[in-house]
Amino acid sequence: MKKEAGLSAGVILVLGVTMWLVLFANRDNDAPRENATTTPSAWECNGDAKICPDGSAVGRTVPSCEFEACPSPDRTEASVMTYLGGSPTAMNITVNPQKIVSDSRCAEGVQCIWAGTVEVRTVISSPVAHGEHVLTLGKPQVFGDYTVTLTDVTPYPKANEVIPESSYRFTFDIKKR
Repeated sequence: MKKEAGLSAGVILVLGVTMWLVLFANRDNDAPRENATTTPSAWECNGDAKICPDGSAVGRTVPSCEFEACPSPDRTEASVMTYLGGSPTAMNITVNPQKIVSDSRCAEGVQCIWAGTVEVRTVISSPVAHGEHVLTLGKPQVFGDYTVTLTDVTPYPKANEVIPESSYRFTFDIKKR
């Protein structure tokens, strides 16, 4: 009988401690903290875009999540960044890089006698024309009343490393002639 009474007391004690932990131990977590803020530390806006009259797109800005202003219709130059298969538009000109034709840039850590270049097969389109061109880094390509120049290609090559085509990023400058 003493054994059963001791066992029952032990079970009751364990149950009591468990209930106390469940009911009271986490109460401080619900209390407001002295340094807590009620405003979020980062704002998030919808990922939608507004198409502007020149064919470019603008996104929303924080904290009000209003659309950015469209570029001026009087502008004479723009810069767009993209990737293989991307097709950004500015000033009614769309650039769509399709394929790396060559990347002969001198790799980091290697001594070269020539800096090299990059050539990218790119489809350029406007409301009145469409054509495929091979653009060379730094060389303007005339397209109707515009010049399109491939001005930057990243990442830069490193010795003994192959750049996956999905990693390439391109910057194109578009200027009205």
